[in-house]
Amino acid sequence: MDERIQAASNFLLQSPPGEINDVLNDVRNIISDDDLLKDGILPALTEYNLAQFIVVDVPGADHQSIISEAARIPAAAEDGAEETEQRFLDPRSKTSFVFNHIGLEASDSRTVEPDPDSEPFRHALETAVISYLLAHFLEGVGSVFVTPGVPNRFIIQIVANKYNPTNYWSGRWRSEYIVDLSDNTVTGRILVNVHYYEQGNVQLATTHELSLTLPPAVVTATPSAAASKILALIGDQEGHYQRSLNETYHEMGEKTFKGLRRALPMTRQKIDWDKVLGYKLGAELTSSKGMMFLKIIAHDDYDFAHFSAGNGAKIAVTVRGKVPIEKISIVSSRFDYDNKPQLHKNTLTWYIKDHKYFILKIEGLRELVVAVDPLETFIPPSTGPNIFNVVSGQYKADKLGKRLTTHAFHAAIADASQSKRADPIVYVPPGVYLVGNLVLPSKTSLYLAPGAVLRFTGHPKDYTQHWVKDGEGRAGTYWISTAHNSTDVKVFGRGTIDANAYAYKDAKFAPSSVVAVMTSNFTFDGPILRESGSTAFNVVRSNAVDIRNLKVFNRLKDMLDNGSVDVVESQNVTVSDAIAISVADTFTTKASKPASATVPAWPGALQNSTDITFQHCLAWTGNYGFKVGQGAMADQKNIKFFASTVYEAAVGMGIHKKWGRGSATNVTFENMIIKSTSFTTSHLGGIVGSWLALFVEDGKVGVGPISDVHVKNVLVMGTSGTAPLIRGVTGANVSNVEFQNIWLPQATQPAASLEDLGLKELKFATNVTVVNTWRSPNATAKATPQPANATAPATGAPLKSKTQPGAEQIPSQNERKAV
Repeated sequence: MDERIQAASNFLLQSPPGEINDVLNDVRNIISDDDLLKDGILPALTEYNLAQFIVVDVPGADHQSIISEAARIPAAAEDGAEETEQRFLDPRSKTSFVFNHIGLEASDSRTVEPDPDSEPFRHALETAVISYLLAHFLEGVGSVFVTPGVPNRFIIQIVANKYNPTNYWSGRWRSEYIVDLSDNTVTGRILVNVHYYEQGNVQLATTHELSLTLPPAVVTATPSAAASKILALIGDQEGHYQRSLNETYHEMGEKTFKGLRRALPMTRQKIDWDKVLGYKLGAELTSSKGMMFLKIIAHDDYDFAHFSAGNGAKIAVTVRGKVPIEKISIVSSRFDYDNKPQLHKNTLTWYIKDHKYFILKIEGLRELVVAVDPLETFIPPSTGPNIFNVVSGQYKADKLGKRLTTHAFHAAIADASQSKRADPIVYVPPGVYLVGNLVLPSKTSLYLAPGAVLRFTGHPKDYTQHWVKDGEGRAGTYWISTAHNSTDVKVFGRGTIDANAYAYKDAKFAPSSVVAVMTSNFTFDGPILRESGSTAFNVVRSNAVDIRNLKVFNRLKDMLDNGSVDVVESQNVTVSDAIAISVADTFTTKASKPASATVPAWPGALQNSTDITFQHCLAWTGNYGFKVGQGAMADQKNIKFFASTVYEAAVGMGIHKKWGRGSATNVTFENMIIKSTSFTTSHLGGIVGSWLALFVEDGKVGVGPISDVHVKNVLVMGTSGTAPLIRGVTGANVSNVEFQNIWLPQATQPAASLEDLGLKELKFATNVTVVNTWRSPNATAKATPQPANATAPATGAPLKSKTQPGAEQIPSQNERKAV
């Protein structure tokens, strides 16, 4: 063989995933003889295609099949077909075809009769493989073959590819398993190839071999049940291997890669191998334009997806199957006036300029929650002088979620606190960790890397009991909390704190997931809180608290007091860019109730709640969306709810004082959207669907007034028909309430009177007024700004300005009805 052809063949056989054409073009320029090159490299191309599980569109079918040795039909079986026209089997369509190794095309399809003895189990495996691919791979292809001459021996092959030349990486996942029913074994291998080549050239090539013995229950099951169980065993192995690859990368990033010319790409961000290898878990980058496709997670009555993005993003949601999606609504935590949803067949596409949270509703389907976080501004390394990695040698936390690993976290937190290093960080890498109570001391940060999950065990013996609620027949704990009188504590990252409460609700023991108690300068940024059994996030008797990019994904049924965010007797607290879903109230402030056998006492002395702001928040709840709450043993003052949205609630927003003589003063609800209030709340004696409630209830421990309430620029899109409520009691009036620019359903202009608002009867209420500053589109004065997070119409049209250029706008009646 010509030495040039031999060299070219060697180059081709080493081509990274998706880059063989680039290599071929390069060697073509070197050899400068296309005829010689075509004939000389065909054996190498054939070997490459068979080894790499190249996929091809099957003629006459709507799926792809794998080209491999298992699929190749010997030439003799096809009546002397030439070797250049190799035929391959697609068992799914029961056809064979000729495959061109240079053009990568299939042709000349012929019907093939399967072996009647092997086909039932082969078909069952194929069905299980297809289900497995849909659940764990974004664009995976799988084929199942029968070993010729061995009817009880089957070969499963899986391949998935991701090519992203614009971001200088490509990746391929291959796995192959031999299922032998004669000796009840599964043997196989997983091969992963990744190429990263920005300002350098790094390749990852791994091979993992495995062997499993099939349990008797699998062997004796029906073909369908046995196939499903075999794929479940394979799924466990592949999931474990991917997690180990991710951990290996973190180790390489801090050690091996430091020897390279450039430890980080020009973006100064580490390679995210979960995105390259994320065929089973999480988000992935695909296509040359960097479109990000997401795994959607089913949760209670809704589904959700989560990712981070910078400088805007395009979002596309495709509904599988023949489901009409003409009737849609999108509600978000931040509104983008340039948002123009486009509907093409079964795909809805829209753009966002910055991070925000969405709830997408398509008639006839569950809601889809899309959480778009900003990119992390600081990603700590997994090792370093101020890094205390819980899985490192001295701690050895179990990251597989098989055993309680609280001791490792306690040791890492203690070492971080006592290290005297600047900004010590307890680092939690990807994995599942069963942990008991964690108390974070001063000047200590807890970082949850993407893929890291802290999970509640549900066993009372693993936790300290902090409270008992006799009325609910259960007890609970403050799961992750701050040390009393601490300062400068931070919890951040893109991991998950999973209270797992529904799985253990019968144990009558529930966690308050995160409790910032008696602390100052506390920061929470990014992690997901899910499945809380009590209030997910408590801020108690603390000062200077910053909570942002918070996502609370709780259940909307089957749970008791699983509220989202309670700010209790604290000062200077900001909750911004948050989404909360729960049966109980989502975003509230309150002062304590009187301590009793059914009401746990918070540590420390009674304090007033002052200077608390909620902004750019999205609420979905069976009770109040935004609320100044019932406990009123102390005063609550300067509370602001701003530019936020209620997707669904019993009461959109309000003040409900019940226990105590404390006052609620200077409370503002501004630039708010109330989409729907169709739930019922027992707190209001059965009142259904009120967008606003301001009232005092006598809880027999004293009453206090409500005063100086500002309700301005509110869009009420729909309710179940109940009028708003304003009511005081003897000795505690509701006074000085001002409504400004309130848009009610079907209205063509803001409410101009109390009658327009439905407030026909006020009890113990004084100085309740309606002020309108809105002007019609033809007026010369500038229109009052509409809520900054208004919902885009279902038609996909933007909310067009009806004022002079540059002015923010009030939506028209038709635009509001569109949603």
